Amino acid sequence: ITTLSKAMIFQKYELVKALLEEADIDVNIPDNKGITALHWVVIGGRGFSRAEEVIKLLLSKGAYIDQQDHSNMSALYHAMSRSHRPTVRLLLHHGSNLFLQRELGYIGIRRAVMHNDTEMVELFLQQKGADVNYRDQSGKTLLHCAAS
Repeated sequence: ITTLSKAMIFQKYELVKALLEEADIDVNIPDNKGITALHWVVIGGRGFSRAEEVIKLLLSKGAYIDQQDHSNMSALYHAMSRSHRPTVRLLLHHGSNLFLQRELGYIGIRRAVMHNDTEMVELFLQQKGADVNYRDQSGKTLLHCAAS
């Protein structure tokens, strides 16, 4: 795990900022689970009082917004799975791909549908290319998920 990731985990904003502004570091170096600094700040999300500011700083330093960890989860998927709407909006605004598929063919919105998170579902439906008829590897659509 990198010093930057540790600073994210322990929510040390000043250290994060200093590392990003002063040090010449690769912000995309993952830990042994494929989790990058961007993933860590999103995973900490609500607990990290300046998460959005850190995300913007990471992106300005070249963080790959759609990098997936070893579980095939992107920062956006982590934000969606935590129903952290401000982070989801920020990542989408910066070009994160809502339609990245996980290993089993699921897309990030599936969890929102299954948990009746209507605001997140509406956000999904507003995205260009949203396909409500998308089928996962088992042949289920989002409607199937909503009905189960």
